[in-house]
Amino acid sequence: MKNIEPSAESGIIKTNEKDLMSNMNYVSKSCAVITESIRRGCDVMHFATGEIIVTELKPVTIKYSWNREVGKLIRTPLRRTALKRKVK
Repeated sequence: MKNIEPSAESGIIKTNEKDLMSNMNYVSKSCAVITESIRRGCDVMHFATGEIIVTELKPVTIKYSWNREVGKLIRTPLRRTALKRKVK
């Protein structure tokens, strides 16, 4: 894996961990981002450099049925009422 240094153009400032964790503005905003991301069910990686990576996955449901006449699987529409979940 290639180590890529952050550039000045990207807006990423090189700093050490002590400086970063004593910056209350960073701590407050990063905590909010991490908490909200975890609440939404995302995966979160928080690096000592201060970078935060949030990975979000959207489930996609596709239904296939076997068509005997054609002899292959075909994509068939889903009944939306059966897929809806009760959201609180």
